[in-house]
Amino acid sequence: MKKGILIAFAVILCAALTLGITQVVIPARKYAEAMALFETGQFEKARSVFEKLGTYRDSAERIAQIPFERDYAAAAALMDDRKYEDAILAF
Repeated sequence: MKKGILIAFAVILCAALTLGITQVVIPARKYAEAMALFETGQFEKARSVFEKLGTYRDSAERIAQIPFERDYAAAAALMDDRKYEDAILAF
């Protein structure tokens, strides 16, 4: 009887760990990867990772934000290149 309880407990523990890893740890790491890409201006790579995350955290909002961030980065680059009139139009 005790052996059966221990086996059941071990199975439940393994299932809980597997669920925790696949539903919490892995998505959290992928989200951190996507945010690092996003923050370094690698927007299309970030979009790909966010899309794979689906509804995890604010992935959908980040995807929606990418076109604005990409356009802003392009306009800021024009400013850095002293192409002020082009930058004004881009902003």
